[in-house]
Amino acid sequence: MTQTADIIVFSKGERPILVVETKAAKETSPTAAARFRRNLVESKMVADVPFLAIAFKTSIFIWRKETPLDAPADFSVPIKPVFQLYLKRLDDSAFVGEESIQIAVHSWLRDLAIGIRKPDPDFPPDKMLLDSGIYKKMHFGDVRSEFRI
Repeated sequence: MTQTADIIVFSKGERPILVVETKAAKETSPTAAARFRRNLVESKMVADVPFLAIAFKTSIFIWRKETPLDAPADFSVPIKPVFQLYLKRLDDSAFVGEESIQIAVHSWLRDLAIGIRKPDPDFPPDKMLLDSGIYKKMHFGDVRSEFRI
């Protein structure tokens, strides 16, 4: 079965390491995120990669592949710093649509992957990538949107 990821991050060696699904859902709690992840994994709607992220309009949640399905995210941070960096005119995340989330997250990840920006440990979303080990794997890699796996 062919799957399409909203965003997929590849290592320098072209191995997929992170799939990101973006959602403009009203319910963005950690419980809702875990439920959404479970549905994606059980229905085989996401590729078998080391990390899965769900980016809502309030937070980004990341799970390791081996994390039990019902477990909360291994990492989570508010997404607002990414919006402030890449959607500068945004005043209220309540008005962010799925496409805007995808553009902002894709831009953030790509800038880090190709070296336009270096990760800032004082910037919570970057720190999450450093702490999870994702940044080390994605550095000098690639980021693609709407990619078929």
